[in-house]
Amino acid sequence: MLPALRRRLVPALAATAFAAGLAAQCQSVTTALTPTFAQSGIMFDVVNVSADPIRITGMDQMAADFGVTHVHVYTKVGTWNGSQATPAAWTLVGSNPLWGHWPFPVLSSLGIPMNVVIPPGGTQGFYVGATYTGPTDMLAFRNGVNQLGASQGNDGTLDVRIGAIVHYPFSTTVGLSNGNGIYSLGRVRYCKAATNTVIGTGCGVNANSCYGSYPDAIAAQQALDGNVLRLAPNATGYAGTWESGTAAASYIPPSGAIPLPVGDDSFVPLTPSTPLPTPYGAQPVLAVSGNGIVAFGPFVDTPGTNAWLPTADGFLQSTNGGVYAWHDYNSLEPGSGAVAYHYAGNLLCVTFADVENYPMGLPNRSTLQFQFDLSTGAIAIVFVHVDGSVASPYGSSHVVGITAPGGSMDPGAVDLATASLLTTDPEGGQRLVLQATSTPVVGTTWQMLTTDLPAATAFGFTVIGLSDPGVNDLALIGMPGCGQRASLDILTVFTVPPGAPSYSWGIGIPANAPFGVPVYATTIVAPSPATNAFGLITSNGIRGLVNGF
Repeated sequence: MLPALRRRLVPALAATAFAAGLAAQCQSVTTALTPTFAQSGIMFDVVNVSADPIRITGMDQMAADFGVTHVHVYTKVGTWNGSQATPAAWTLVGSNPLWGHWPFPVLSSLGIPMNVVIPPGGTQGFYVGATYTGPTDMLAFRNGVNQLGASQGNDGTLDVRIGAIVHYPFSTTVGLSNGNGIYSLGRVRYCKAATNTVIGTGCGVNANSCYGSYPDAIAAQQALDGNVLRLAPNATGYAGTWESGTAAASYIPPSGAIPLPVGDDSFVPLTPSTPLPTPYGAQPVLAVSGNGIVAFGPFVDTPGTNAWLPTADGFLQSTNGGVYAWHDYNSLEPGSGAVAYHYAGNLLCVTFADVENYPMGLPNRSTLQFQFDLSTGAIAIVFVHVDGSVASPYGSSHVVGITAPGGSMDPGAVDLATASLLTTDPEGGQRLVLQATSTPVVGTTWQMLTTDLPAATAFGFTVIGLSDPGVNDLALIGMPGCGQRASLDILTVFTVPPGAPSYSWGIGIPANAPFGVPVYATTIVAPSPATNAFGLITSNGIRGLVNGF
């Protein structure tokens, strides 16, 4: 897999080389000024003021004159100040016995390879010293005036601070003679580290609720009229089935029905002839709301909203849960049909027969029926006719679905006609997660670990992209709560053994990849059975910044 990905990534990265060059992550900060004096040693601090690690890779220095000098560089974690006469506090970075240098104002590379990493916010002291044999060995500097520790060069990532002259090697007599500070006339070269940043969140959490939401009666009529939602219980929740155009055949006309005095926006308890079996236990009592709700318990509540105003939160946070065809009905309006119940064999039927909708005085009636199989626990909502009037000043929205007792996480509204309708209790579990176990360093493999795979993962895709689409919710294509945080430039199919909790994978970063290129990764998985209409879930994304270490 990796060689194939490598072959495809090389030209992709090459295509971005020009753009990457404009934003290269290996840079430098120059502190060159017109010198006023020269000395054999200078100490100063380098501070990483960015949020990412940086690596000091080299330095240039201004000399007093042309010549060849034996030069040395030492470093220490933390400021130099206080350690100028303590050689044991310092570590030799390297020496160059043949440092060839030009006189000021030319900066000459010290020719000493460096690999000093400074963490975010870290301070690193440096000491550049020249073995003195004559005036040409002197390092140029410029006096400061009450500026010890002040910035002498800052590019927003690296800040070079004003230090002091200290005769090489580590003189005890020359240093903070006046406290004014000394400008180090030179250049500090650095590279940013390869980094990983988590972007977005994964989806795939088990939910103990499932619902469709319709902003007004027109949308509800188009979606519901003439159709049936069937809910079959299983060990952990309900599996839903949508039947288009079967409402007329499924409807059981009330015979000997008993009216339920639900009033306007109220409810009444209803005791079935035998407790209704549910995944949450047998329900010896139900509650019927005049607004199209049958709760698993003796009352109906709609937290955070009014009884006549359907909302997702009011549905999800209900104390008793239940089956919802929630809408602002009014059976007390003159001319309205009744809300009543009757039995047909094992079925308990709660029927809204020609029940009026708000507003008053307008004939806008709906007929629907809840069917509860008291032997199996199966439930159906039969939408014989859903009125499409939007005249009510209180709104005409609908929320349709089923929710377990107690507060629920929001799985997002779905299209009941096309979504995979599945609830699971207890809810929770983990979202699909992608972790980067290494950074995208050139010439290495950028390693990934996808965790919290659904127990029955049919297959999946690893994704590498060169951009971030920035999409956090793919509800429009049937993947509510799922995002896309990597463009689909490189997709590779993978499978895992049944029940495997994770999948390890990687992508080779070419040795000649330009520094500073952002590369994006994510994972797409197909759980079985599907948990949304599209059949796929996604992990969070990882934004990797390619660099040399």
